[in-house]
Amino acid sequence: MTGLPAADLSFWEHGAEIISGAVPLSVVRLVAEAFAKSIDGRAGVRSLEADPGVAAILAPGGHLGLVAQQFSEAPGDFMRPVRVVFFDKTPEVNWAVPWHQDRTIAVAERCEVDGFASWNRKNGVDHVEPPVWLLSRMITLRLHVDDAGAENGALDILPGSHRLGRVPAADVEQAVRAGVAVKCMAKSGDILAIRLTTIHRSVRSARPSRRRVLHVDYSPDDLPAPLRWRG
Repeated sequence: MTGLPAADLSFWEHGAEIISGAVPLSVVRLVAEAFAKSIDGRAGVRSLEADPGVAAILAPGGHLGLVAQQFSEAPGDFMRPVRVVFFDKTPEVNWAVPWHQDRTIAVAERCEVDGFASWNRKNGVDHVEPPVWLLSRMITLRLHVDDAGAENGALDILPGSHRLGRVPAADVEQAVRAGVAVKCMAKSGDILAIRLTTIHRSVRSARPSRRRVLHVDYSPDDLPAPLRWRG
């Protein structure tokens, strides 16, 4: 994969950015320990019921909370965590996700509201596609517990694709062919900040080794009543 070096990605220009050494390894170990039991051999666990130590990391004054705030759209925006997913790619569970946008949010319960559509349930939690303006103000932070290199499933992104808005699933591959993708290799303790509408994928590891990632969505916005964030 060629093109822009991952280290040169800019969140505002390209829709993704790597913050090297953002979290001390002592804190990374805390995250690994907190999820060691809950993952239980699965590819991922979705929950906001985080360990108290992890919750502190996600909070406004925590390591991830501070990073989220620096990428807020406006100075008055208050970024708060609204979804947490822990991904665990291993030699035994070596999965892949094709090119896509993250277009759904987790809510407390299903309520019909104009502009919110395509309902589904994941792990017993209601998810829905919100208006694109809400997605465009959100941010995902991916804390790397393990190194993510070219051969063990580092995320690929399509720089600038966040500007395309909501791309129909059938047109995503065409958008990828028209651009130049970047492989976001990262070290343990690095954070990848990415806009939800940035097109990305996760490939199978060519040389499988463990690749754990704490994935946290942040939003500055309340949902229109009666919808409520899952958290």
